[in-house]
Amino acid sequence: MRQRSLGGGSGEAGAAPREPTRPKGGDKAGVLKKALLFWFGLTFPAHRLMRLCYLLLVLRLFGPYCWDYGEAFQGSPLAYTMRCSGCLQAIVASGTFTFLPRKKAAGYIDFGDHGSLSFNYILGNTCCAALLAFQQIYYDDRFSKPSFRRTPLLGLLFALLPYMPFIRPRWPVSSIGGSQNDEKGARKPQDNGLYRTSTLATKGFYIFAKHYIGSSLNYMRYLDWIGPREQRVMHGLLFGGGWGTTHAMFIHTLRFKGNISGRTAALAYQASIPWMIGCFGHLLSMMLEHLDGFATASVGLLLNNSFVTTNRRPVWHVYQLSVRLVMRRGVLHQLG
Repeated sequence: MRQRSLGGGSGEAGAAPREPTRPKGGDKAGVLKKALLFWFGLTFPAHRLMRLCYLLLVLRLFGPYCWDYGEAFQGSPLAYTMRCSGCLQAIVASGTFTFLPRKKAAGYIDFGDHGSLSFNYILGNTCCAALLAFQQIYYDDRFSKPSFRRTPLLGLLFALLPYMPFIRPRWPVSSIGGSQNDEKGARKPQDNGLYRTSTLATKGFYIFAKHYIGSSLNYMRYLDWIGPREQRVMHGLLFGGGWGTTHAMFIHTLRFKGNISGRTAALAYQASIPWMIGCFGHLLSMMLEHLDGFATASVGLLLNNSFVTTNRRPVWHVYQLSVRLVMRRGVLHQLG
């Protein structure tokens, strides 16, 4: 309750009311209470706990990846636990936020200052998280070599499976570009440039990831061109990919709760870009050592657009099947 100045005493008449004295440590207690409610609130408890579990695993493993990759990271089962918990967290979110609108525009905070998140975007996020978990398993020699080397057809199926026409269409599609037109007037004019740049950067990353982190590296895995250096680069890319999928939902929640501004949320979402650029540099050097794999993935990129490939004309998918058959017969050889 606001205090009124009545004159007399030590205060001057008409002076601004004094703020009530807060107990020492009150601010810290308030912050702690908010943090506890954020992680352990009564609403959506499964989603909150899975999100916390994933973040703790990332914090536990990021240091070992940077400084002790061979022993502390690669030999730890927590790397698989982290990726599986990220996938499970996405599944829990898709079963929790069913009340959100099913619209094509993603509605993610990275693409605008306001707007409701699309349920289609959350469902699509489960597909992305599952792909990251798939890559984690496919690139580990302890899983891949005992199974895929003994059964080449199984290895070929794994290299082919994630990008086939009967896989991705099982999930609804949300439009990143469409978010720019979602709920017009909600964005602050001074931030339009930031959100436009952020949207273009995200679209570029998705395209690059699909064809070079996905298809090209799967070619290399199947053809047994993967060694310890390539595995480390792949795990680095998976850290960045996790930021764009599982961490993205955490950032959106912070913005929705009002803990950070829309501009801060957009910048936080793009914080992984320097890390990914470094990983892309290593990836490019790897692909240049295997120019045939790089060229094959690049042709796939050019074919994967709505002008060439449609539901009635699956040119890209036929091309991918043809590439796998060529690899199965040992026709694809290193050019450089």
